[in-house]
Amino acid sequence: SSSLFPLPRSHKSHSQSKQAFPASPSSSSSSLTASSTAISPPDNNSNKSGGGFFSFKTKYGYLNPFAIYYGVTSILLGIPWFIALNICQIVYKLTGYKLDTFRRLPIFFSHLWGTVLMRLTRSFPTIEGKEILDKFYKENRAAMFVANHNAWKLDTFR
Repeated sequence: SSSLFPLPRSHKSHSQSKQAFPASPSSSSSSLTASSTAISPPDNNSNKSGGGFFSFKTKYGYLNPFAIYYGVTSILLGIPWFIALNICQIVYKLTGYKLDTFRRLPIFFSHLWGTVLMRLTRSFPTIEGKEILDKFYKENRAAMFVANHNAWKLDTFR
């Protein structure tokens, strides 16, 4: 079914679907995925099922109206973010780096930018397999999170 803002396609390749190292012997892996996508990878087939009815093909994949909306929103939110970070630098220099000694203000503004961007674009992350992490924590075992850099906006939420 085509829509103006389509759901993301699964980007798993055959090699990714078979895990070499499962999270635990009795369970599957956990993952963090974004709830929407702006550019989908190019296909060998000619239908527009991954990009929606209004998508059009570019050399990078299919582009849809959500991609344009997301791009414009992130750029428009990026302008005040850029100004806030420059003001932080000016304040740091004027105060001799005595104000905000741990440099938390730029991190706060970056988190604020990411949160507002996710709210305006309705791109909330979903956690799959959280019960696996809960089991790891109860057993006092370590877990490693590997970033998916196709979802770069999530990197602002450390």
